[in-house]
Amino acid sequence: MGDLSRARKKKKFRRRRAALRSALTFWRGVGGPGRETGERESGSGTEGSGSGGRDGGSSGGRLLRRGSGAGEPARWNRSLYSDLVRLGVVALCAGISLLVALDGWKNSGGVYGGVEVGGVNVGGESRTGAEQRLVSSAADLPGEITFVAGDESVTFGREELGLRLDTRRSANRAYAVGREGGFPERLGERLESSVRAAEARPEVAYEKAAIRKAFEVEAVEAGYRTTNSPNAPVSVTPSRKGVRIADSFWNGLGARIISGERTITVPLRTVTPELTTAEAERLRPTESLSSFSTNYLSYDDTPGRTANLQIASEAVNGTLVAPGEVFSFNGLAEPLDYEAAKVIIRGKADEADGGGLCQVSSTLYVAANLAGLEIVERHPHMAELPYIQPGLDATVWFGALDMRFRNTSPGYLYLEQWVDTTTGNVNAAIYGIPTGRAGTMDSERVARYKDADKNTVTEWVTYRTITQDGEVVESGPIHTDTYTSLEEE
Repeated sequence: MGDLSRARKKKKFRRRRAALRSALTFWRGVGGPGRETGERESGSGTEGSGSGGRDGGSSGGRLLRRGSGAGEPARWNRSLYSDLVRLGVVALCAGISLLVALDGWKNSGGVYGGVEVGGVNVGGESRTGAEQRLVSSAADLPGEITFVAGDESVTFGREELGLRLDTRRSANRAYAVGREGGFPERLGERLESSVRAAEARPEVAYEKAAIRKAFEVEAVEAGYRTTNSPNAPVSVTPSRKGVRIADSFWNGLGARIISGERTITVPLRTVTPELTTAEAERLRPTESLSSFSTNYLSYDDTPGRTANLQIASEAVNGTLVAPGEVFSFNGLAEPLDYEAAKVIIRGKADEADGGGLCQVSSTLYVAANLAGLEIVERHPHMAELPYIQPGLDATVWFGALDMRFRNTSPGYLYLEQWVDTTTGNVNAAIYGIPTGRAGTMDSERVARYKDADKNTVTEWVTYRTITQDGEVVESGPIHTDTYTSLEEE
């Protein structure tokens, strides 16, 4: 009878466990009512194999694969206990998730309860309401703060520093409590605010400019100026190092003020100018590399055109071109205002603002070639002009045609350009570091004929030769231009 009773109990126990595991399957998302425990029947039924029958001897009853009958229920009890624990944990998490969701829905428009900003309770308020409450509350802001950098210290009053509580940012920070970060972080903040005050850091506003003005010094780049001396046409203006407040200083400065600091150290860093005095001396233009002149009296000496020649020349005069930099004539001349004067449009003389600028650009173009510089952009006129040899001209038209060259020398170039109204000369000179490089330039007419409209047409080939320390390193044609005769109105 003992074996039969135990078998019935185990069968009933298995049914309960199967039901429990079916419930767990719903939560865990895994199939099957449970694991088999490995028991196996012998296949002989409950009757004994001999004459013993139900009350027979040791051959009757079920045969267990592992262990004894007394140990099996204990193993089942432990398995059931583990399953119950898992089910409890799942149920607890589900309950917490539901409560958090309901809490978020309930407080969707306002700050969670128990949240404070600088000791001011803003829980349950909307962001606007929290801002208003912070405005009406006295913020614990200092009347004075002293900033110290080395041996220097500066004390600011609250108004001088523009110190105030940034109520909008502070209210937004309070609203963010329990709403930002991952689920564990949000849950932790929410639980904290439910049992005690959760502090949202106040945001403090202040004028950075006042602190910068007290400690910072702007760096000064080295520069050049003319000396009117033929032996040293350009001198160096010295550079100066600057002082800047380290970027890290501004991080958390407001929190330090709120926390009660009244004396704050300001970290400074040195700012070195890009062009130092020593570097400027090394790159200083020391000698004239080239010069060239044209005369405006041979073409047009009207007051408007003469004024334009002077305006454009003054725009170029004193320009520094760094090594590798590309000089643009239009970049300097285009922003200026000019007089109306004679211009060439489609081979015909006309009048427009800026007439005469092409003579300034052409003069400088030849000087750049004679200095052995790289020409980046150049365009010819449509007609031959009396103030310059055909093929050596360089017309400009704002927004379309420019004259540009690159500084291929190892130092700075210093450009001079001026108009001598007593002689009518437009002059250009380029100063730099002598490298032994020099150029010559010339042009020749290779064709002359009449077009279909009986206009005279000429073709010119321009040549340039570059020498390095007296040796020819480059020689040949650089462009071919076609001109028509100039039609005067």
